[in-house]
Amino acid sequence: MTIVLEFDGNDDYCAMDSQMDLAVGEVLTIRARGFSGNAAGTYRLTGRDDGFLSLLEVGSNDINVRLGNSTQNHRVSTGYTQPALNVWFVLELDRTSSSSYEVRLDGAVIGTISSTLGYTPNAIGGFDQQVSLSGQIEYITNGTANDWRPNDSVHTAGTPVITDTISGNDATGVNMPTAALGEPGSAWIDIGGSGITVTLDSGSYSLTGTDVNLKADYREIISTGAYAYTGTDIILVDPPTSQTITIDPGSYLLTGTLIQTAIKTQVNTDSYALTGTAINFAITRGMTIEAGSYIIQGTDIEFSNTGNIWTDKPSVVTLWGDKTPVITNWTDK
Repeated sequence: MTIVLEFDGNDDYCAMDSQMDLAVGEVLTIRARGFSGNAAGTYRLTGRDDGFLSLLEVGSNDINVRLGNSTQNHRVSTGYTQPALNVWFVLELDRTSSSSYEVRLDGAVIGTISSTLGYTPNAIGGFDQQVSLSGQIEYITNGTANDWRPNDSVHTAGTPVITDTISGNDATGVNMPTAALGEPGSAWIDIGGSGITVTLDSGSYSLTGTDVNLKADYREIISTGAYAYTGTDIILVDPPTSQTITIDPGSYLLTGTLIQTAIKTQVNTDSYALTGTAINFAITRGMTIEAGSYIIQGTDIEFSNTGNIWTDKPSVVTLWGDKTPVITNWTDK
């Protein structure tokens, strides 16, 4: 599970024990998302509780930064689009030198700031004790100096406190609900995120999209039936060399790009149509192709077989060197 802290967009925030100071060469990193209800549609992430100072806000048209105790706005917007409601984003304020900063959103540079002033907030989730974020914060890190993570904090009943796991500069909630995690109205929210197991019972399944993967660490049997896999880069993987995927008689349609069947298999009598690009059968043992009708169409079609392929060889022919004398060349066969 992943625990985040939720702010109501009114007057709640978290006050640090002491103000932080973004050092030269360090990066302030914030992962958050905004909900509806933000004043002027702006996500207010950090600042000071004694004024509109040292603030960082993600607006509808730009990202705004104030440094030190100055009220000057530094607005950057190169290639900028405000993250949509309910969508997680990562904002970075990088102090690249003693006189410059770089602002990045989800890894993209939005702009630079020229200033010798420092960045020294003391509040998380709002500023001036009255303007806060309507949304959630997963973490805030200040380079190697501070690391505030709700997930690593104590989630019992009482005033929420975000633990600083590096320097102990904890941030205590102001005007925030006191319910424990899991209780109605709690500011601690579990957004999940841990690994889960999905069990597919018998039935009909449609998998459509890009990079669809079915991965099994056990023997999987595909029984008689009709299966349709549609999309791009669809892979059926059976990694254990000691296990086998058995494909029983049936009708199978594999459609798309870069379709691979990398399995230890026996191809039984039936009718098969393989159509597409870069179709590859990579089989590590002898393969017997029995009587049937086969259509192989496309580009870069390859049969890679380290053993022998026999196609209805007469039982009287035991070795190629033993073929009957009356057969003198291929045209006489």
